[in-house]
Amino acid sequence: MDTAVWQSLLCAIGGGFFMGLYPLFIKTKPVLEAKVHPVVFQLYKSTLVFLTGFLLLIPRATRKLPDGEPLYAFNWWAVVSAAFWVPSGLLTIGSVPIIGMAMQVAVSCAANAILTFLVFWLYFGSKMKEYPCGANCHYYRAPIYLVTTVLGMFALIFAPALAVKLGLEKAKDEESNQNERSRLLPINDASEGGNKKKTSYFMFVLGLGLSVGCGVFAAVQYAVLTVAKKDVEKANNCSVKAATCLPEVNEEYDNFGSWLVSFGIGALGVTLILLLIVSLFRAMTGQPMLSLHWGVLKRSGVAAGVCWSIANFLIIAGNVLHGNAVVLAQVLSFQIITSGLFGMLWYGEGGGRGSKVIWSIAAIWTLVSMVLLGLEKSA
Repeated sequence: MDTAVWQSLLCAIGGGFFMGLYPLFIKTKPVLEAKVHPVVFQLYKSTLVFLTGFLLLIPRATRKLPDGEPLYAFNWWAVVSAAFWVPSGLLTIGSVPIIGMAMQVAVSCAANAILTFLVFWLYFGSKMKEYPCGANCHYYRAPIYLVTTVLGMFALIFAPALAVKLGLEKAKDEESNQNERSRLLPINDASEGGNKKKTSYFMFVLGLGLSVGCGVFAAVQYAVLTVAKKDVEKANNCSVKAATCLPEVNEEYDNFGSWLVSFGIGALGVTLILLLIVSLFRAMTGQPMLSLHWGVLKRSGVAAGVCWSIANFLIIAGNVLHGNAVVLAQVLSFQIITSGLFGMLWYGEGGGRGSKVIWSIAAIWTLVSMVLLGLEKSA
């Protein structure tokens, strides 16, 4: 294995670790007790991403650039990408307190992997590996791994029920079930009796839906970069990767320069617009104004933003070294492992011992399927 492969693997491990770690700060006791609005929490993340982008320009500003190469070139496509990233972040912030970080990350990663595969295969025309099955016969393994990924995602969701069906756990009575759900799914206690049970199930389904939406927006966010590069390369008859485009165009798509700066500008701009809309709505409906919760989020909010920024930097570095298809699968895998371990060990998620066993098996099944799916892209 050459040096670039090892370096990309280390980047994927680091990127997956920090990407899986940042939801930990969404569910801290001070954040939940303060009832921080998702847009406010996202504001801290977006601000850190904005600042990180400009920090990466400092090395460029301290050296002499080649003639015609700008220090910074604004890119609207990066703003579009950020416009999909912000909703993904909001859905994460909204769903983690409902279903827990372990399940949220597992479901969103599976949705991300599935959609990314379908988009690149069906829309961008990426070729999949073919396998011989006789004379004039070949088949694809990619659809098989796609199905196994979906099955793994369902096993993650229904781990407690599977544990009961397999006899690993006894079915809990209604009262203990209600207590378990109320610990994981904080809901409005205004409803009584059977209505309260229905609300808990509704919140669980809502959390799953938000998690799937998070994965969808994240997949589109990265697909935008591919669309943008194809568009500019076709228009200028050049290659961004080979740096044969005009200096300004190359700089626009510099992963460690102008692209991240423009992305940060878009992220902060979109978040501020959403913050303004929410604030106006609350003012018109007589609700109290949003609080920035500096006392709480100066730790949790900033930590989440730092973790995401580090993860994004390492993921981009891995992609540059070894390509998106392989690195993305590795990142998602380590992301699931990190969130699963911290969710179960730090927050006690996952239910009883039998449920944890089923969840762990399903998580391993899912991440192996995702890795195999990512490796099916033809060279």
